[in-house]
Amino acid sequence: KRLRHGYTIRKRSLTDRTRCHYPEVGDLDAPGIGEVEGHYQAVAASVGTLTHPIEHQDLDPVTAWFERHNRYSDWEAWLEHHPRVKEQVRQVKSRQGQLFHKAPFKPVVSFAYMYLYKRGFLDGRAGFDFALAMSFYRWQIALKSREKPVR
Repeated sequence: KRLRHGYTIRKRSLTDRTRCHYPEVGDLDAPGIGEVEGHYQAVAASVGTLTHPIEHQDLDPVTAWFERHNRYSDWEAWLEHHPRVKEQVRQVKSRQGQLFHKAPFKPVVSFAYMYLYKRGFLDGRAGFDFALAMSFYRWQIALKSREKPVR
């Protein structure tokens, strides 16, 4: 089901390779993520917005979503133990992403933002499930970040 509320992704797509580049942030030895999967392109020009959304039709089962986000949470937790790399990644995030990064109680804030503030409840059960899943993802990051890194 397409979620119309609760979560809007402002994805940098349809980029001109002469005006954008992926930064080299030094996280190739981090677990759980591909070379550019979690990176944001730096843009040296103005950014336009499409008038219609790009439909992302993920036909994978929900288990694939959880497996993918488990890997992403490994990478996010790794960043917490590597401040220099974390700062490089943070610099190219949106203002909202930078503010959220500093928020306490991220799992609760994430759920409240998506389900209540952005009205994810209007998407019914799917909106609730997605807000809860994203909250769980934030909890995984926090839990893994508190774990002592294996040397």
